[in-house]
Amino acid sequence: MDESCSKPRYILRNRYLGSTKEIAITEGEYEKLKKARETLSAALAIEELFSVLITNFNDAQNSIDSTSKAYFNLEDYSYYGMHELMQLVNVRTINFITAAKLYTDNLTSDAKYIGGKSLCVKIEKKRSELYDASPEYRAIDQLRNYALHAGAVIHSITGNFVRPENGEVPKAIFYTSKAILSKKSDRIKTKVMNEMPDKINISEYISTAVEKYKELHTYIQTESSNSVANVRKLFEDTIQTSTETLDETTGLAACIYRDEKEMEFIQIFLEWDDVRMRLAENAKLESLAPK
Repeated sequence: MDESCSKPRYILRNRYLGSTKEIAITEGEYEKLKKARETLSAALAIEELFSVLITNFNDAQNSIDSTSKAYFNLEDYSYYGMHELMQLVNVRTINFITAAKLYTDNLTSDAKYIGGKSLCVKIEKKRSELYDASPEYRAIDQLRNYALHAGAVIHSITGNFVRPENGEVPKAIFYTSKAILSKKSDRIKTKVMNEMPDKINISEYISTAVEKYKELHTYIQTESSNSVANVRKLFEDTIQTSTETLDETTGLAACIYRDEKEMEFIQIFLEWDDVRMRLAENAKLESLAPK
């Protein structure tokens, strides 16, 4: 076999249609498109996990509000009746705590495809600053370890049945007990445990913590914006240039061929990245929303 026939060809073509038209590209151009796809995919993954975090926070707060109303209308104040109310809030709270940990634990593994080691270092530094500055952030971070090994994080519920003088609807308060945390698990760092109050108002703590997660996410968006914008433009330019030669860019891909066999390909389209942009915009709106 002629050695030249076994050398790889790098091309742009439509993989969905039976067209024989193609555009030759260099190996370097192919690698840039491959890196661009990895960068956009990583940026999307970060936005998706933040969306999961915010959705679970909203679910937790809505559950606290609705269960608080149910508490004041409860007819059965037995242990079982109270447990049912606390369990509803407990499920939503653990979901939020888990989503928060999922978000932070995956940041650097995704960020390395956007800005390399330098961006990962910046994110870890910012995360450490927020952790050091907020006891609520630290507590929520550590409660995930507790929930994983010891279970429920909601231990009591109280409420004042006397309507406040300002006319507001009375609210029940769901607590996490420091004494129970200490008794049931050693998974919480001693320093964090020592700074906790005897009773943690879980609504206040998750509300304060989520503001720190929003601040962290805004920082990541800012630091990665140029890299993400540049690779998206590379996709946009590639699609635009391809329209001059190819009949249809739907199904456009950068491909590696050896002889007539396709060895690898990168699909080039922007609808999936439009999802990232929408999620990113939603995240910005969340960060600007009144506390």
